[in-house]
Amino acid sequence: MTATTSILCALLGTLPVTTALSSGADCFQPRLEISVTVNGRPAVPDPLIRTGGPVHLTYRLTNPGDWDIGDIRLTAPRGTIVCPSGGAEVPVLEAHRSVTCEAVVDSAAAGTQDGTVTATGQVRWWWHDDDHHDWRQSVTASAPVGYRGVGGLITATDSVSVTPTASGGRATFAYTVTDVGNLPVYDFSLADPLVPAAKLSCGGISGGLAPGAG
Repeated sequence: MTATTSILCALLGTLPVTTALSSGADCFQPRLEISVTVNGRPAVPDPLIRTGGPVHLTYRLTNPGDWDIGDIRLTAPRGTIVCPSGGAEVPVLEAHRSVTCEAVVDSAAAGTQDGTVTATGQVRWWWHDDDHHDWRQSVTASAPVGYRGVGGLITATDSVSVTPTASGGRATFAYTVTDVGNLPVYDFSLADPLVPAAKLSCGGISGGLAPGAG
């Protein structure tokens, strides 16, 4: 706080309240700050999380000002937010205090999952003179929150064709393996209880299987 602001705040007792509230002094500019971690790491840039794994979101709200902030509510694009109150609300965040809220996403989705968490609360003043006055100010803070789900995930399908031969027929088994994740897959192998391992072979996969390839 600057010396000028300190003087303005010190003079509030001698100024009409309406004048003090409209003076623009920093002591009457409540603020709310929010920081985010994803699985213990900063939310920016998007941390990499294995697809299908849990995502732990931690929201830390701080009131750096000199006035209590009440009726704070958090909203975020994913996960159920739980604060010490048991829900996504903080009834009162006292001046110069912090509170931590959390949310969990059970299974990380593939690709970039970005969004914004927003916290909104109110500061309220009331005083008595010739008339009763009740003054409220909304306080809002927001921060980016997201992650990038990464992982190799494969699917497999098969088909059988039969070619007649003099001895009865020849069965040919065809297998299609596709990487449906967003990272290459290496060193995979095939097994079929109907086909001897020595009869199974895959070609063109020495460099791995790229996303979308099959």
